[in-house]
Amino acid sequence: MIYLGFDVQNKVKQAVTAKDMTKVYGRENQSIIRSPLYSAEIRQGHINSGNPVQTGNNPPVSRNPVTANNGRPVQMGNNPPVSRNPVTANNGRPVQMGNNPPVSKNPVTANNGRPVQTGNNPPINSKPKIIRKRAVSDGVKLISGQKWNIPPMNALKIGIGWDCANTACEIDVSAFMLTQNGKVPDDSWFVFYGQDKSPDKSVSYKSNSENNYSPDDAEMTVKLDSVSNNINKITICVTIYEALQKRLDFSIVNNFYIRLMDTAGKELAIYHVDNISKGIISLVAGEIYRYKNTWKFCSVGNGYRKELSEFCSIYGVEIE
Repeated sequence: MIYLGFDVQNKVKQAVTAKDMTKVYGRENQSIIRSPLYSAEIRQGHINSGNPVQTGNNPPVSRNPVTANNGRPVQMGNNPPVSRNPVTANNGRPVQMGNNPPVSKNPVTANNGRPVQTGNNPPINSKPKIIRKRAVSDGVKLISGQKWNIPPMNALKIGIGWDCANTACEIDVSAFMLTQNGKVPDDSWFVFYGQDKSPDKSVSYKSNSENNYSPDDAEMTVKLDSVSNNINKITICVTIYEALQKRLDFSIVNNFYIRLMDTAGKELAIYHVDNISKGIISLVAGEIYRYKNTWKFCSVGNGYRKELSEFCSIYGVEIE
């Protein structure tokens, strides 16, 4: 085995065998680092003060694989180069830095899929604006406050759509299934993106944010014959995610609508909400409610300066 050593008296670099070094220095005085990435050390003191070591005609080798090679990753033997960038290291996967959580290289998918704020800059959202091909509207045109009789049917499909040029504006749809006292029986009767089905499986929610081919931005299915008997009303709310923090409101949203369809997708009725005032960050779009032995739909269209958490408080959903 060959080691790189130093003659302390003459300060002359030389290559010797392990056997020769024992003769020259004595085994008790040997404290030589085997790797050329580190300065040689012996008992009399530190040689080269920990600085990179010159090996032959090769340039000095840094013992710091991160700062070596002008900040570029360094090949360590047969190991892949070490990157000093926690985003690009580990083959592009997030890297655990000490006790901190892994750093995500994708500002769109970090934070549970929500855009991430970086410093004082607005949240980054790389998702392109989706231009949908809307369905041809041939249902009954409803006006605000109108009560419409839902035809006898087992299930009702609901499509909700809007146009917004600002890709930072994320709109969420939710449903509160209310008893006669205007509250949910418990938190499980609140249907939204984080809990997309009701306990009785009668109401389900789906966002079409990743589906460019759907004519609607979001949709719900209500199995009218499966709704629990203690549920009298289903209130459909629409809110802007983090509207106050992002300084967004519904005045930048156009062509908002909610439409009712049968299970085959045939439109039965549609309600457009136009000219929403500045400062409005949420809407009660409509309500499905029991009336004697039938179901009705009321096109509400009321705007509020309330976030989703405030609606939860109103309707009895406990939030942390």
